[in-house]
Amino acid sequence: MMKRYSIICIGILFSILMCAAVSAREKPETPTIDVTGKGTIMAEPNMATIIFSVETSEKKAADALRKNALSTQGLIDALEKASKEKPAITTSNFSVYPLYDKASSIKSESGRPHPRAFRVNNSVIIKTPGINEVGALIDAAVDAGANRIGSLSFSRSDYDQLVKQAAGKAFENAMEYGEELAKAAGLTIKRILYIQYVPGEAAHNYQRMTLAGERTPTPIVPGKVPIESFVNVSFEVQ
Repeated sequence: MMKRYSIICIGILFSILMCAAVSAREKPETPTIDVTGKGTIMAEPNMATIIFSVETSEKKAADALRKNALSTQGLIDALEKASKEKPAITTSNFSVYPLYDKASSIKSESGRPHPRAFRVNNSVIIKTPGINEVGALIDAAVDAGANRIGSLSFSRSDYDQLVKQAAGKAFENAMEYGEELAKAAGLTIKRILYIQYVPGEAAHNYQRMTLAGERTPTPIVPGKVPIESFVNVSFEVQ
């Protein structure tokens, strides 16, 4: 009796699934056009970010640290003195590591090669609204002992607001593409099914730098910063 009941239940379930499958096949899919709009705003930069590094090497780690500390403090003082805009200066990296000869025969008590020296790297980031001071800051940093320049980038302090404006342009761009594609296909847009904002990465204007020669200011031309946004839009068409 139980076996017959189980067979009947399975048969009913199979019938339900078959009806659902037939119903799904009979239901027409909604025709759509999906596009991605792009909006770009070119803005004059009002912030500059520069990374300077001071590297020192000595036979003893303590001596390398002491020498680096003096040079880095001199770098910070020189940057603050060269700028009229009160820039924000922070440490971005600090490291101490040993240097070995490739074929060192001097072994320590542990059996490992003995370092010939120690190198200390201290990197600082300076952020300043003084766009016109960038060349002078680079020259001041080099004169103060900075022997590495990581990067220079330009940006906007009101980036979030500009991104919103770019997103509006991206939506307008998506609407134009959607209408043009629908027209080309002999269709008309019925309604918008969804709008999806796609966050992009902050766009910076990176520059390569050439160290200034004696009594020659380093020329820096920032150009404009591109602010980009993307929007995905799905249109129902008929």
